[in-house]
Amino acid sequence: MQKMIRLSCLHAVWCLALPQPRTSREQPCQYASKVVHTQIKVIAARGIVDLEVEILSELQKLIFSSKGPGKLNLLPIWTCLWLLILTYRRTLQNVGSKNNKDSGFSLAQHMYNMFVSIYSGLFRPSSPMWLNWLKDEVFELFGKDYRITGCIGVLKTELDYICSSRASLTLPRMNL
Repeated sequence: MQKMIRLSCLHAVWCLALPQPRTSREQPCQYASKVVHTQIKVIAARGIVDLEVEILSELQKLIFSSKGPGKLNLLPIWTCLWLLILTYRRTLQNVGSKNNKDSGFSLAQHMYNMFVSIYSGLFRPSSPMWLNWLKDEVFELFGKDYRITGCIGVLKTELDYICSSRASLTLPRMNL
């Protein structure tokens, strides 16, 4: 999980912190030069690649081992897959707006599709969001940490609210 969080931070630097290099010396705001932006982007990209290799090999061992993912690994796998899905979606949005024929775009699209498929295969029938937090075995999955279960409880409440709001907004069917 720590590696995945580091990867997300590096990816945010790569995507969001770098697109505004200083274009001229006359600009009132002070930005770093294009050279500095390029250097930061290269360093962030190297870190991303190294972390991706480590994370993907660990996920492969956990998910596709002969024993299966195991009950204790489901929450970290769920979290990592969500972070990877969101990371690759952001990459597609950033790279896709520049050039769809880029090989980086094709790779990001493939990775995004792969993670969505794996997530769907593992968690489609049930998600950690639908677990009963009052059971000891579920509470144990989160290290018996009341802060985490409190946050998940709020998230579940908000999700229920969104789902009920969406259901009330559906248009009635027209019989033709």
